[in-house]
Amino acid sequence: MTLYGSSSDVRESRWCGSPQPASLSALPPSAHSAPLHQRHHSAIVTKSSSVLGSETKEPVPAPSPADSGVSELERDQHEYSTADRLRSHDVRLRAPRLMLQSYGGRTRDERDAELARVRRDRALLRQRLEDTEWSLCQRAGEISLLKTQLKDAQNEQTAKGHEYLTLKADCRQLREAMDKKDKEIMRLRTESDEKDKSVKRLQGEVDRLTKNLMDNVTDLTKTKESSKNEIEKLKTEVKELRQELSDVSLSGYEGIECGRTMRGIYDVCKTNEY
Repeated sequence: MTLYGSSSDVRESRWCGSPQPASLSALPPSAHSAPLHQRHHSAIVTKSSSVLGSETKEPVPAPSPADSGVSELERDQHEYSTADRLRSHDVRLRAPRLMLQSYGGRTRDERDAELARVRRDRALLRQRLEDTEWSLCQRAGEISLLKTQLKDAQNEQTAKGHEYLTLKADCRQLREAMDKKDKEIMRLRTESDEKDKSVKRLQGEVDRLTKNLMDNVTDLTKTKESSKNEIEKLKTEVKELRQELSDVSLSGYEGIECGRTMRGIYDVCKTNEY
């Protein structure tokens, strides 16, 4: 943690950085080595004495802010209006007299008390400065952590964006594939319907042919039964005819010997059979 100098050092550096009054530049080297408040007081006393001496002689021009020792009251005059500039110039002219009156009316004890108060204020301000610097360090650490977290969040968001784009492309491809599959399913369903119709038509044809076949089988069965009956009837008639023929043949061979008769009947029956 960086520790700054005291308020007296800051004021001394401010005095050194600003143009010194003519009274301070005319002081001996021992006066420069004195403490800041003593140098300031001696400068004011010297300035006041020179002012008092000059009042008896002749009026001099108004001292500049550098000669009056209040260069720290100088501001950027370009931002003020004309009335504000005149008012601030009047205040700068009255400041040396007020400071002279205040320093002339104080005693040494009051100056010591004022110095002690200033030192206490300086210590308090230094403590506040340290606390502020520590708080700033903490804030800087928090800001750095937040920046890191923000960068991580941005990287994560970028990764999520790329993943989202990849998933979107995959979804588009899957949607196209599903559309193709749906078209294929519709085509297959149409073909299936056509095949079902063909199957139904063929099934009807098969049923019709089966019915015709059954009718033909029934007719054939009936024909077979009728043919069988006709055959039996014909066999019966043939048998009757054979019997009649046998009777007729026997009546035709009356008076013939027995052996010859039997041989002749056998021949006649055999001939009639074929």
